[in-house]
Formats: sequence, C-alpha cells, structure tokens
Amino acid sequence: MSEKTANSFKVLIVDDLPQNLGMLEKMLNDSGYHVFALTNGEAALKAARINPPDLMLLDIEMPVMDGLEVCRKMKEIPRLSEIPIIFITASNNIDDKIKGFKAGGVDFITKPFQFEEVEARVKTHLAIQTLRLELQKYSSELERKVIERTFELEDAYKRLEQIDKTKGDFLSMISHEVRTPLNGIFGVSDMIFDDLQNSTHDTESVLCLINVYKRSRERIECLLDDAMTINNLEVSNKNVIISSTPLSEILDIISANHIKFNAIDEAFKISIIGERDLLSRAIRTYCRLAMVFSEPKHEVKADLTFEGDFLKINVSLNNIKLSDKYIDRFFELNSTSRQYSNAQELGIAPVVMQKIIKLFDGEVKLIKNSGNSGNLNLSLSKTQ
Repeated sequence: MSEKTANSFKVLIVDDLPQNLGMLEKMLNDSGYHVFALTNGEAALKAARINPPDLMLLDIEMPVMDGLEVCRKMKEIPRLSEIPIIFITASNNIDDKIKGFKAGGVDFITKPFQFEEVEARVKTHLAIQTLRLELQKYSSELERKVIERTFELEDAYKRLEQIDKTKGDFLSMISHEVRTPLNGIFGVSDMIFDDLQNSTHDTESVLCLINVYKRSRERIECLLDDAMTINNLEVSNKNVIISSTPLSEILDIISANHIKFNAIDEAFKISIIGERDLLSRAIRTYCRLAMVFSEPKHEVKADLTFEGDFLKINVSLNNIKLSDKYIDRFFELNSTSRQYSNAQELGIAPVVMQKIIKLFDGEVKLIKNSGNSGNLNLSLSKTQ
C-alpha cells in the first residue's frame, strides 16, 4: 500500500450500535490501523473537521442525521470532500446502494461483517486514495514546473527578440556605414575610368579593367542588398502579409532569362502566393542558378506542372560540379558550397531565394544525379 504503513492511516468508524463499532474497531486495530469510533453523524462531522481521517466507515441508518446526509455534508467541505466513504448497511436493496453512490460513497460493507471482506475493502480504497493523492501531488508539481518553465521561455523569447532587434539594427547601421564610403570609392573610380578611357590609346586594356571593376562593384552592391534582405525576411517571417503575384509575371521572368517552358492553359487566371517584388527577385535568382549549372550551349528548359495547391517547376541541369556533401548544404548561409561551384558569382543570392520561397510556403531543392547532371526543383503555392 504505497510507502505508507497500515498504522499511519486514520480510519473513522461511525455507527449508532456499540456492538458494531466494537467489532469493526477490533478488526481494524488488529490490522494495524489507527481507529476512531463515534456513534452519531454530527459528532463524526465535527471530528472530521478537526482531524480529517484517511477513510470513513459510515452506517447509513442512524437517528437524527443518517449516513447519507453525513456523506453529502462532507462532500460540501473542500478539505473533506475527497475522503473515501464506505457505507455500512444491513440492506442488499439496489435502490439503497444507488442512493449511497449518488451521495458520494465509494463502496458498501454488508452486515453481518466478514473480517476478510472488511479488510480487503478498506485496504483497496486506502490504496486508491494514496495513489490519488500522489497523482494530485505530482500533478501540482508538474503544473508548477510548467508555469516556471513557461516564464523561463517567455523571458528567453524576450531576450531573443532583443538580440534580433540589436542584430537587425547593427546590420542596418553597417549597411549604411559601408555604403557611404563605397559610394565615394565608386564615384571616384567612375571618374578615373572615364578619364582613362578618354586619354589612352590602349582602350582594350582599359575596357577590360572597367569590366572587372563593374563586376566587382555589382557583386558588392548585391551582397549588401542580399544581407539586408535576409535580415528583413527574418523579421517579415513573424508578420508575413499574404499577397499574390500573377503566374503570367513569373512566366515572363523565366522567358526573359532565356529558359523555355511548356505552355500552361489559362495561366493568366492563376496567381502564386507571394509579395510581387520578393517573389520576382527569387524567380530571377532561380533562373540565374539554372543557367550557371548548365553548359553555355545547353538549351535550358523548365517543366511546369500542377500538383494539388502547388505549381512545380523543374529544370534539368548538366553542369553541377559539386559533391553530395556540398549539395546538401548549398542553401545554408555559412556554407562554402557556393564558393566551390559555378554559383560563386551569385554570392548569397541563392540563400535569399530560398528564404523568400519558404516565407511563402514554397520549397526549392538542388538535386545531384549521376555525373554532373541534376535538377533544380521549385514548388510555389498557388491561390485557391
């Protein structure tokens, strides 16, 4: 019976017949229980209030206040309401037992008493009561820990929000502070290259330098834009505003990037979930990625299909010179995968693309097949 011993349990017996009290008291004393015996309901209620028992044996038929009334009154007192009450009765009438259960009793012992039955019923209900109290204790402890953990998580969330804000403010400041001197460098460089181009006869070498300068300038500007976009997307992900972009605009971008695709009937009636500027930016990067992973003379084709609520775009590639370990981490911000591929010139644009697509419940995958072949798969959620 749990960790409690029999003599640590208090049992209150209530019966108006002294011979019944004496018999039950002896039975339970012999079993080691700490027994209290009373002859009327009023005294039992007073005693229970002062020193609540672990279990009560209560005679139904008593003068002044019968057992049913005593039981009902105990159930109205919060600190006594959970005490198990076993009724004592000489009746085997089903209606009487139903009344006892409705009043709040848990069991019956029928007169004349059988020692084994009395001991078994008392032991069983004390064991149930002990388990109930332990469960209540564990439940309260669990609730306390949940509340405590909730406060800890709320505090941690607030700290993370502050860290995110600090990070965002820092990136915005760095972007501004870097752009300011860069604009000066770019301006001076433009003037120098204009003078060189006007004053030198070796225009071929100057044009070569100008092209290198322009490509480097473009990469720096794109890197700053992409870094800020990643920061803004992390904020937008918490308060995303659902909008849509016509599928026809997406198809125009694909076509403008020299990628052929199969015709889609009624494309002008379909819209894709996603803010127009962000989604257009992601599609342009998708097309650029498809081109850099294809041989220069290879005709790049996109296979467009609908699967449920998604538009699926699949481009077959034939120039993926990356191992599987680099493919798996290709879209991770801190991965070096892009540096070891033809996508090096795109910087972190593929990362930005993936974040935009995910923001609007889409998905993008780079898949490596045999040799240098593979696929670039894109799923876009369409409006209903």
